[in-house]
Amino acid sequence: MPAGLIVVVDDDPVIRKFYQEGLGSAGYTVLTAPTGEDGLALLTDHKPRIAILDINLPGMSGIELCEEVKRMRWDLSFRGRSVPILFVTSNDTLQVLHDCIAAGGDDFLIKGAPIKTILERCAYWSLTSTRCVADEQRAKALEKVEEEMQSDLVQDIRQQLFGGPVVALTEETNEDVRHLVAFVLESRGEMGANFGHTVKEKLYLLGYATGAVAGRSKVNIAMKLAFNQYLRATMLGAKFLVADEIDIMLENWHELYDNETFQNGCEKGESDYDAVAVP
Repeated sequence: MPAGLIVVVDDDPVIRKFYQEGLGSAGYTVLTAPTGEDGLALLTDHKPRIAILDINLPGMSGIELCEEVKRMRWDLSFRGRSVPILFVTSNDTLQVLHDCIAAGGDDFLIKGAPIKTILERCAYWSLTSTRCVADEQRAKALEKVEEEMQSDLVQDIRQQLFGGPVVALTEETNEDVRHLVAFVLESRGEMGANFGHTVKEKLYLLGYATGAVAGRSKVNIAMKLAFNQYLRATMLGAKFLVADEIDIMLENWHELYDNETFQNGCEKGESDYDAVAVP
């Protein structure tokens, strides 16, 4: 089954070919453009599931292109929802990330990231194409970034983004993981003592945990930028799978996005978390 259309805008032909081959191998149809103006034309004509934008482009920048796409959100949509924008950046400043969020960006890829990571992000945004960050949630995320730009967390986020040493995420080391593990375990308990033993039920639980992490990450920029690390820690803490099984799942995450059971779990997990989350 085709995985959907992705538009990539990057002025480097080698990188465009990398995306075409890497994403194409996972079943995506990939259209590319070398400039912001050409990218806008592709987005207007084809309405893709996801757009991946380089920031530094000749002429219209990636940030300017994103602003234009979000202004045209009712025209440039996939299944009635605004197209998720993934930015590609090699810049290690939170100011750039702030500008990307302010423009309407939904996620970030580090230039040179392995294809596995790119596929994971594309799979996630395929799953959540109907749940782009709302204006109010984006405002909260911007406020959080601005706070962190003035705090000691700046170095921690740079480490997470750009490959520096990162403290292992566990219930013991991270309050967000502790909160998420407690949330998904409480929810599982409400599903029944025996729920989670069949393959279908386990897929639902994995989707549910993914949705919960997505819900909490909406207003937590550090979590948003290290989503897979938080998801792995949450699943491990909840004991849905053992470590090796979780790693295999994450490596093949792009194969789960069109699984109805997983998707239903993801939507329910995010909805339940949104209902109980503290602002």
